[in-house]
Amino acid sequence: ETAAVSLPEGAQELDYSFTARDGKTLSGSLVLPSANTYSALVILVHGSGPNDRNETLYNNTPFRDLAYLLAQQGVASYRYDKRTFLYGSECAADTGFTVKEETVYDAADALSAFRQQTEYPFDRMLILGHSLGGFLIPQIDGEAQADGYIMLAAPSGNFADLMKQQYEYLRTFADKNQKAAYDAQLQQLEQLRNPDALDATKPIMGAYPAYWKDLLSYDPLQAAEGLPAPVLVLQGEEDYQVPMSEYEQWKTAFEDYASWQFHSYPGLSHLMMPGDLTQNPSSYYTKQQSFDS
Repeated sequence: ETAAVSLPEGAQELDYSFTARDGKTLSGSLVLPSANTYSALVILVHGSGPNDRNETLYNNTPFRDLAYLLAQQGVASYRYDKRTFLYGSECAADTGFTVKEETVYDAADALSAFRQQTEYPFDRMLILGHSLGGFLIPQIDGEAQADGYIMLAAPSGNFADLMKQQYEYLRTFADKNQKAAYDAQLQQLEQLRNPDALDATKPIMGAYPAYWKDLLSYDPLQAAEGLPAPVLVLQGEEDYQVPMSEYEQWKTAFEDYASWQFHSYPGLSHLMMPGDLTQNPSSYYTKQQSFDS
């Protein structure tokens, strides 16, 4: 692949793995702006799905772009392959698997690994969560306290309702056969309104009921009340996956807090790349673009 953004001159990109609390090894990439720059480290936490360290989607690699853009600003970063990318079959077979095992614990363990090492003496360590990763920032903080947090396109409400909005939006661009598929998915989503009635051994929407019960019982706005570290909330205004209404809920709840900051960006999609809500997302997701700088 040709990277959409280049690693700046003088920066280093190193293979760097850490061991999670259950003994699993997660591989990743540490980007250092220069050999002697260790002022701040940003750990990048993925959105939904079995993402690799670059959060690759078609020809786009938003996390790799972001890592290189941070390096241009003198900020180090660490991005890692998600557990469900490396150990997909094992995760898929676990009927008790939740977002804690999928995302929360590993993000906290990555931070802990960098706190314990001495080779790179970072002054500050921050966590950036994209989409689902941003949604889970309050839970991540409960496991490992970072010096600051960045919520990038982070949902703020009920996850099943958000998925319903996504499918209804995509349905408007679909042909007859595709609409039938979306209708079937929307019917499955209706079952999530009563997760206690689901068969614990049968997956729904790609996950077992334990996953959904845990996710749907979590209120990120309430959980974020106790965040002790500064929070930066960023949002693309052409994002259909996590629309502006989610961002506005965060802003309404916390804009009066001195430690919270908010910025939204016209013309940018869920990947913080050029997008357009009037177009089918495939028209811009499938072509190579770069994370907006």
